[in-house]
Amino acid sequence: MMIRFSIGDVLSRSFSILGKNFVAFFLITALVQAPALALQFYMEVADIDPAQGWSGLLQLTGALVLATLLLTPVSTATVTYGVLQQLRGRHVSVGDCFQAGFSRALPVLGVAIAAGLLYVLGSLACLIPGLIFMTAYYVAAPAAVVERLGVHASLSRSWDLTSGVRWSVFGLIFLVGIMNALINLAFDLPTSELEGTAGMVAASLKLLLGAVERSFTAVVCAVAYHDLRTEKEGVNSQDLARVFD
Repeated sequence: MMIRFSIGDVLSRSFSILGKNFVAFFLITALVQAPALALQFYMEVADIDPAQGWSGLLQLTGALVLATLLLTPVSTATVTYGVLQQLRGRHVSVGDCFQAGFSRALPVLGVAIAAGLLYVLGSLACLIPGLIFMTAYYVAAPAAVVERLGVHASLSRSWDLTSGVRWSVFGLIFLVGIMNALINLAFDLPTSELEGTAGMVAASLKLLLGAVERSFTAVVCAVAYHDLRTEKEGVNSQDLARVFD
């Protein structure tokens, strides 16, 4: 059976949903991703000389990558509730999003650790297996929240949902990554040489920009999960969100 999974549709509705709930999703993501954002901010403002501090720079970069791998699924899980509520025409509550997301925090963290480990090991062995794992387990966090699954079951569920459309899912991940990279590049080019107060202001603005990018990334993942369920299983937005009632 041919499954229709449109990257354009996912991105279009993700922009719309984020626009309608910008403050709520921004606050949710900023709070969940605070450790990663704070580390990113420190790396922006700290005067680290690569010629003298490669070891420290590598440690900070590794810590940032680890924090991002762990916290991105958690922010996605927290935003998923709001996305599904919006898709069925209901109001999005910050408190309800946190309650729904953090009630499944342990399985989601388990998913983040397992999927992140597989992605890193696959990338170290050869880049292709890492990309396959990243794509196949893309919607494991929303599955853990919506379907109340454990770690292994969430990973298996994501593997099944992405089966047959992984090129499209990979294209979605790649396109979102390129969009974020281009936005960062456009911001960095005119601000990279700023120092003192101007540099601190630029770093603060980039911190806010990072929260916005992470919000959008989380919304895209939740919408992708919704579309995979509706296309493959014939369920609708009401059915998916009813689990939270």
